[in-house]
Amino acid sequence: MRYISTRGDAPELTFDEAMLTGLARDGGLYVPAEIPQMSHGDIAALAGLPYEEVAFRVMRPFVGESFTDEEFRVGVKEGTERAFSPGNYEGEKRPGLYHCKGCGTAL
Repeated sequence: MRYISTRGDAPELTFDEAMLTGLARDGGLYVPAEIPQMSHGDIAALAGLPYEEVAFRVMRPFVGESFTDEEFRVGVKEGTERAFSPGNYEGEKRPGLYHCKGCGTAL
């Protein structure tokens, strides 16, 4: 998924580049170059699903390859989580630096 400026005079960016850039350098907003389409069947299949699953299915096409399905599911379901939440490096003692997948901030 590529993102373009509403003013048309800034470079195309990926989802993560656009997310971290904010406003385009020409003062425009970054928007998808193409709007993903959902079929009637895809939309009907959302009925009765938990909110997190609906959000994942609707938003997934907009993030492209910036996140794996697993990374994006965590972002949708958890929003943010502690760096050492159960199951994620719990009990990890090796020295190292871990970074947020969304913004690159050291954890």
